[in-house]
Amino acid sequence: QAQQTARHWPGQRRTLAKPLRLMEVLVTDFLGIPDDAIVSVRFGTTRRQAPMETVSSHPLKFPSSLEAVCEPLKIDVLQPIATTRLVLHPHEEQYSIGFENSDDMCIGLNIKPASGGSDRADAGGSVRPGSAVPVKFQDAAASAKDYLEAHGLLRYVQAMLHAVIQVKPKDPYAFMIEQLGAAQSKARTVRSRPTSA
Repeated sequence: QAQQTARHWPGQRRTLAKPLRLMEVLVTDFLGIPDDAIVSVRFGTTRRQAPMETVSSHPLKFPSSLEAVCEPLKIDVLQPIATTRLVLHPHEEQYSIGFENSDDMCIGLNIKPASGGSDRADAGGSVRPGSAVPVKFQDAAASAKDYLEAHGLLRYVQAMLHAVIQVKPKDPYAFMIEQLGAAQSKARTVRSRPTSA
């Protein structure tokens, strides 16, 4: 096979594209900052943030080299005031959810696929295939398994999915909500029964 060669005009210098070098920011020490604080660093239009525990062992990465830094970094220390978790529905975009330990706070969200976005992984760093799993994640997985088994969640969810497959309700989510409500009502009934003397 004939190899294709690039043409160059006389006097033209050939240059090779240099790979993009990332800038890393690692917290080495801190004083007077709460343990549950979140460190946020912004360079230009790029912002990276993570809990203090994380940024003390894993650096925040920015798609820029140190030589290209021509403006100061903006560093914010944030502290969460409320927390919740949201399970995404495969056919819904609009959500409204409250927060743990707060009766007067809620948030509405619209979640949908980005238009014209890139599928490329974020430069903040993700776990590469084949990389070793840190010990703390192994401990977290073991703790999660113990929690699920202690509360019987795996058996309950598997049984609920089995019921959905058998019944094939028109609205499976409403069916599961009804099942969850039935279990909660029974639990309240058991707790409200008077105990014998």
